[in-house]
Amino acid sequence: MKSYFIFLIVAIILAISQLYSQVPKTITHQGFLTKPSGSPYDTTLSMTFKLYLDSTGGVALWTQSLGGVQVSKGVFNAILSTSGVAFDRQYWLEVEAGAQVLSPRRRLTSSPYALRADTANNIGTLSKLQINGFSDPLLTLESPS
Repeated sequence: MKSYFIFLIVAIILAISQLYSQVPKTITHQGFLTKPSGSPYDTTLSMTFKLYLDSTGGVALWTQSLGGVQVSKGVFNAILSTSGVAFDRQYWLEVEAGAQVLSPRRRLTSSPYALRADTANNIGTLSKLQINGFSDPLLTLESPS
């Protein structure tokens, strides 16, 4: 009974920690905008962000528009919600600032979360969970297929 109680406490702590340690479903994109004269913008713009499978052409697989993106001394920062994007292949980001499509598209690269997820994805399978001598074959951890 004591082992079961300890197991239950540990399971609750692990469940709560998972709530606070979820990988965010957002990405950050920063850029630098200049006028044709070369001087940086200081303004607020509507911006649209799109993901493609190719560096040119193709159909946008994901789109997000943000109104009121602050551009200060040419620098802007946008946090994009990427729910629904699998990130299982190479993507290219296209940015539209105001009515101007910026070129070229930017290739997305790995973030620390993605590198960690790749490591976790390759850990393998545990046959059973054992805590303080208590094991439960019903609690198995398997790598995703």
